[in-house]
Amino acid sequence: MKSYSKKAFKENYGNPIATAKKHWVVYILPLLLIACGTALLYMSELLPKILGTVMIIGGVIRIVQIAAVKWHLTEEHLFIESGIGKRKKFQQVPVYDIYRSSASTNRVGKVFNFGTVTAKRRSEHCTGLRHSIISNPKQFHSHIHSLVQKSPAKDLNHIYELKEKGIISESEYNLMKLGYVTKLHLS
Repeated sequence: MKSYSKKAFKENYGNPIATAKKHWVVYILPLLLIACGTALLYMSELLPKILGTVMIIGGVIRIVQIAAVKWHLTEEHLFIESGIGKRKKFQQVPVYDIYRSSASTNRVGKVFNFGTVTAKRRSEHCTGLRHSIISNPKQFHSHIHSLVQKSPAKDLNHIYELKEKGIISESEYNLMKLGYVTKLHLS
């Protein structure tokens, strides 16, 4: 996966089709930490004030860390944004490398519209990517799914799924993949 600065990302890829951000519910615990820390600041002893300051700083840092993680989807790539300040990174995953995506929610997630999006890859180094507790997971999944279905590698995805299910062997998969890639580049 390649890494990009925010400026380079905007210059090369423009605005994404969809962006998956964390849902507001993940900010509840850090906000409670900040609230408890603030309450400790009003105590007269020094130790609770120090503890309160540490809790406030910890809560703020956690909020910034949570807000820094986003998935951006363009026509050709899924970019994973993470980090803060100079450590901010954009990792690139080609859409043609994704063979399946899914969205899942639990009962609470259905009520508040948050859940998890998973993207499975055909890579030996990374079997899948997961972004949990995001807003509108089914909508983001549908964007990924539609791009994967439009991808020229759609047939290759089908062959890979056959290999994953054990219907064809590794050598049969490699042979079919070689035939597919040859056909793709010769046409």
